[in-house]
Order: sequence, then C-alpha cells, then structure tokens
Amino acid sequence: MKYKRFIEENFLIDEPKTGKLVPFIFNKVQAHYYDELIKDYDIEKNGITNPIRDEILKARREGFSSLILALFGADDILQVNPTETNVISYKDDATETFRRRYRNYVLSYAARKLGYTIDQIQTNPGILDLAAKQFLDVDGTDIVLRHNKAHFYCGTANARVGGRGGVLQKLLFSEAAHYPNSDKMTAKEVIDGTMRQIDINSGWVFIESTANGYGNYYQLIWSLAVKGLHRFKARFYGWREFYSEEDFEKIKLEMTDKDMLKQEYPETPDEAFIASGNTFFNKERISEQLKACPVPIDVDKTLISEKLLNHYIDKTLLVYELPQDFISYVAAADVAEGKGKDSSTVYLINNKTLEPAAEFDSNKIRPDEFAIFLDALGRWYNNAYLAVESNAGLWVLTELFEKLHYPNLYWREAIDDVTHAVRKQLGYHTGTGSQGRKVMLDNLLVQVNLYDGIWTKDFLNQCLVFVKNSLGRPAAMDGEHDDCIIAAGICHYVRDNAPAEIKHAPSEPQTVEQRIMARLQKKKEEKEGTRSVSQSNYL
Repeated sequence: MKYKRFIEENFLIDEPKTGKLVPFIFNKVQAHYYDELIKDYDIEKNGITNPIRDEILKARREGFSSLILALFGADDILQVNPTETNVISYKDDATETFRRRYRNYVLSYAARKLGYTIDQIQTNPGILDLAAKQFLDVDGTDIVLRHNKAHFYCGTANARVGGRGGVLQKLLFSEAAHYPNSDKMTAKEVIDGTMRQIDINSGWVFIESTANGYGNYYQLIWSLAVKGLHRFKARFYGWREFYSEEDFEKIKLEMTDKDMLKQEYPETPDEAFIASGNTFFNKERISEQLKACPVPIDVDKTLISEKLLNHYIDKTLLVYELPQDFISYVAAADVAEGKGKDSSTVYLINNKTLEPAAEFDSNKIRPDEFAIFLDALGRWYNNAYLAVESNAGLWVLTELFEKLHYPNLYWREAIDDVTHAVRKQLGYHTGTGSQGRKVMLDNLLVQVNLYDGIWTKDFLNQCLVFVKNSLGRPAAMDGEHDDCIIAAGICHYVRDNAPAEIKHAPSEPQTVEQRIMARLQKKKEEKEGTRSVSQSNYL
C-alpha cells in the first residue's frame, strides 16, 4: 500500500501555527524517514506482516508521532481484518492530543468519502462528528472503526497502561525517555510488558523520543541498539534534518539553558544524551572531545606479531599510532575473568604527546592469553611501561613477571600488614589507600576536565555513563562498563614514572621492523637455550 500517497490525499492535520485542519503533506524529515521504512522494511509491499522495530532519537517537534499515527490510521482503514493499535504517551495532555489527531485522520477520510470537500470540513469541523456516526462503532477513549472493527487506544505511561494480555499489531511508545518510574509501573515494565503483545515475526513497534539524560530505559535500549545488541534499529534525526540555521538561531534566543537546548535540539546522538545526567566527568568537555576522537589506522599486517595479529583482525585491538623510535609508551590493563561479562582492557599512550597509541577490549580473552597478549603488545611499543590492575590481575602479573619476563612492569610501594615495612609490589591496586581507585579517578578527572587532550571514542562513551551513584561513589550505570576508564586512569596516573623519550644503545636496532626481528631472534635463542636471561635483569 502506498501509505504516503494515501495519507497526503485523504488525511487532515491541525496546522501548528493556526490550528486549522489542512492536508497532511509530509515535511522533509517525515519524507526521509518514510523512505527509510521503504528501504529497510519494504513497508509498502509488506505492511504489518513485516516486523518493524525502530527506536527514534530526535529533535523536538519534527513530526514523528504525527507521522506514525498517520501510518497507523491508514493501515487501520485499509485492513480487511480487525487490528489492534496501541499508543502510549508520557503525559495526559499528549495522550488527549494523540487521540484527537488520530480521530481527525480517520474521520477526515470518512468525510471525504461522504462527499465533503476540504473547504467544507475546514469551515465546519462538525462535519467530522457527522462522519463519526457512520464510520465509528466506538468514539471515545477507545476508537473502533465500523467497517472492519479496527481498534485504536491511547494511554498514559503513568497509568499502568502496560499489559501482558491480548494481541497488538501496531504499537508506539511516544517520548519514552520521559516515562516515569513510579510505584505503579516502571518504564521498563511498560515497554517490555506491552511489547510482548506483538508477534515477534510481524507487527510495527516504534519507540520515539527526545533524550532525557543517561540511565533511563530508553537510553539503555538506544546504546544496545547502536552496538547491534538489540533488535531495534537506532535512528537519529537531529535539528539539521528539519530546522534551518535561521530557525535554530531563533530557538537558541528563546532558550537560556544550554544543556536543555542540546537535549531538545541535538546535532548528534552523543550531544543529546550528554545534555543531562549526573556524569562524573564534565559533559560539555566530553561533547567537545568526542568531535576530536582519533580514528584507528590501517596497519601493515607484516608489522604485527602473530600473538597480536588475530586480535587486530577481529578489531579487539585498535591501533592509533605505530611504535615510533625513541618514544616512550605507557600502557595500563584492567583484567576481567574472560567469561563474557566484563572486558579485559588496555589503554596505551605516547608518553610525549599523551595521545592514545593503541586500545584493546575483549570480554572473551582468558587471563593466560591476556598475559601473552600484554607481553607482545608492550614489547612492540618499545617495551612500554606496563601497569596492570592487581585486584583481579595478580595471575596475569605473575605470568608477565615470572614466565614471560616482561622487562618494564610497574611496581607500587606497599606497607606490609605484619612488619609495617615499605616494600615493592607488582601492579596497581584499585582498592583504598594512597594509590587506590579514588586517587586515580581524581587524577583522571583533572586530566579530562581541565586539560586539552585526545581520547578514544570508547573511553569518552564510557565517561558518559560513569556517574556518582546513590552512595556518591563514581561507577558505571547499571548495564554499562567502565573498563576503559579504569585502564586509562591507571595509565595516566603511572605515566610520570616513565620518560617521555628513550635513548637506544648504538648497537640496538633503530627501526620498528629491525626491533621486531631482533626480538623474534632473541626469543628463538632463549628457546633453544643458546642464551640465558636472568630474571634479575628485568627488575
């Protein structure tokens, strides 16, 4: 069915400036989205038999709810079988607006079928009430079409409208980021519970909203959809999709709250969510830094050792800068169990420019594999100064020190619980104390908020979901991760222990390729027993 043609030829909508009923002609962002529905779902051919699962993040007043209601109305009218349509709004006045708008759509079609012209309907809106008596079986909170018993209902999210019974074919969650979490019902219960009324292999489900900060259920679905971990397709339509520069300047003059402006009229998805939320890091700084994130480079695979190559190919290793001669690199690692939950992460920087050189993130790598990986990565980057988080990484540290003999590990000073003597211990401990989690995060906060710097996109995205929890403790929001923050924080805390530049001995190979070949030869000699290496050489 040609939904767009049907709507533009038959539906009237209240014009924003005057409230007058006028033909519903798609604006440019509505036309753009409709083209996307044709491209991705072939909506004109398949209708409700092809499942649509879309989450829309948008600027205000772009017309998405009006468009989706019109699609629902057109489908309700033209279906042979009775269909069930449900719209859930975030507040009562919007609920009433949606009911009235849907009613105007279907009754303007009915009035035209009865022979009334647009001019007659515009001058005498009572004609729609006359059409309702012939076209509707139910005309109230619920609307039921007489000819096919199609049923439309619109409710408010704070009134326990979510349900688990019955069957729906079309469903809209409007302004879902603003759904209240109350004793009656949470946003998660509204969305997940009502979703179960739609057949998993058909039906239309739309979730549309402006942003409302981080941590709500709408934002969680969005973040999962962007990562390809949720069935919904994430779609963003910023202010430039609809408003002109002149329009936007007028909007800016009417809004004094910069955060609210970015939330209601975002230019990017990140900007929309940054605008509100109790983030640990400065939101505006993060927004600016996201625009300057480095892009991973393509590396000649012959330069990468076999121990690193697979991780480079599967994109868990990202390279931003190849090892440079005479440059000192610093790396830090946050260790996970490798069971598919938290990730083992590495953040590696050039200690002269402080810019990221490499980044690694995997929730599948085992601790023994991670130790081998760290050894290979560190040696590639000029024996990078390597600090490993010791709370969960003690086994990895032991492997690096005793078995792999990594030559440049970070040691911390610790006080013996029995003798109270100061002694050296491997790794960075993120517990309490002078070199704990709080000290490291406070140092990182200063780095991110006050100084110009280049950070990876993964790091900054984690900063956006890193908040002060109910106890005032900085932590990732539920369902989110902070592995990259911990690794980067440790890296920037320990980097003062490493020089910005290094000097190679005259006899040492100078190019990256030569150093790689020399290290491979050295390992071969060690394996063959032709050269013994004392562990004391690496302390």
